[in-house]
Amino acid sequence: MSRMPTHVAVIGAGVAGCACARALQDSGLRVTVFEKSRGVGGRLATRRPFGLEDPLGIDHGAPIALPTAGDPNSLAQLRRLGAPFHDGAQDGVVGRAGMSDLARRLAAPEGGETLRIEFETEIAEVARGDDDWLLRSTDGASHGPFDAVVAAAPAAQTRALLGDACPSSETEASYAPVMSVLAVFDPAPLDDLGPATLISPVAPLKRVDRMGGRPGRALGGREAWVGHADQDWSEQHKNTDREEIAAALIGPLKRAIGVTAEPTYVAGHRWLYAIVNQPVGRAYWLSAPTAAGPGPIGCCGDWRLGPHVGDAFRSGDLLAKALIDRIS
Repeated sequence: MSRMPTHVAVIGAGVAGCACARALQDSGLRVTVFEKSRGVGGRLATRRPFGLEDPLGIDHGAPIALPTAGDPNSLAQLRRLGAPFHDGAQDGVVGRAGMSDLARRLAAPEGGETLRIEFETEIAEVARGDDDWLLRSTDGASHGPFDAVVAAAPAAQTRALLGDACPSSETEASYAPVMSVLAVFDPAPLDDLGPATLISPVAPLKRVDRMGGRPGRALGGREAWVGHADQDWSEQHKNTDREEIAAALIGPLKRAIGVTAEPTYVAGHRWLYAIVNQPVGRAYWLSAPTAAGPGPIGCCGDWRLGPHVGDAFRSGDLLAKALIDRIS
């Protein structure tokens, strides 16, 4: 059996990575998380276009956190992180300060120990040593040594990171892209703002969300909307630049919400790994125990179970429990 790992590297600070790191750290292990962006959450993204001091945030990633299908406990787990929310079709959860708040509550819980996260550090390679693992980032720096490694990145990045250390069948998942438009109106253009979510409002949009319709949001007299394009349009435009996406989708967004005023802020966004449409079907992968060599290596993410935030949380949490069981 592998020797007990004491320092675990987790690559990726989305929900799966944060859930895994949180459970590992709470068990007494030393954990370092590496995240290529400036904040936690991954596709649980909240953009603050007017700066961190401005209260207006726009949830331009996953619009609602949904539980794992067939797992009634996963909704209760998500509700501990955010506010219950019904979008007109499904019961889920949203972050009170923004969708990224769900991951932030995992990374820095009230009364708990904050995760150690190295932001703006993109890991390019996981290198096997005789007794441990080293990570190399895109800036050429080395990190480690580590006794165990968890990859909590999308499937393609995980495959590139782990290479021959992980069977190729364990990263065979596929995604559908989603192209989005964000718009802010100042002042709010409507007296009757209508429902918080519009499903299939105006083609090619499949969903429009009003930020002011979310619990606890302070927008300072303004209003912000996000429109997500349908999968066919998104697939056709996944290589289109963000400015062109915004220009193409702002008209349908205005028609969907019934305004003629021009927004004071508009932006497009491309989510290339937005919706898992073919998951692996197993909650996580963890290397087999060995008598010699470096410690365990594993991977987790929504792409292992399905398209929902609950799938990502469950994958990361179950991998952490398996790793803890391995070393206890």
